[in-house]
Amino acid sequence: MTPNEKLAYRQLDMQSDDPMEIVAKAFLLAAESCDEARAACERGDIALKGALVNRISTALTLLKADVDHERGGEVAASMDRTYAVLLGRLVTAHATSDVKIFEEVAGHLRSLGSAWDEAARTHRSTTAVRSAPAEGRASLDVRR
Repeated sequence: MTPNEKLAYRQLDMQSDDPMEIVAKAFLLAAESCDEARAACERGDIALKGALVNRISTALTLLKADVDHERGGEVAASMDRTYAVLLGRLVTAHATSDVKIFEEVAGHLRSLGSAWDEAARTHRSTTAVRSAPAEGRASLDVRR
């Protein structure tokens, strides 16, 4: 699959998901790009490494911009700091061509993606239980 075909597939895949799944996939795709940047760094492909770092930076910047500080409280503040640290580490990895830092950033992105994926699955199953028909479930009528 060519890079353009892969990108087109990813875009179609992202359009069909709920917002939580899209965030999870964004993290996982950024982690993949980080792995590719590490490999490009090892091969000495500076142009590709730069393009991939730009892609990851854009994803992190968009995710950071979407943090809802009003409703998110301390969790939002923590995510904002996490994005800032990851962006800083990514810049360092790019500037120094340090493959270990690329691996570090990719690991954090995977962890965040997995956490969002789990949250999306939990949300989906909770929503499915709430919207399931009452048939076969016991009910308690307290309106008497």
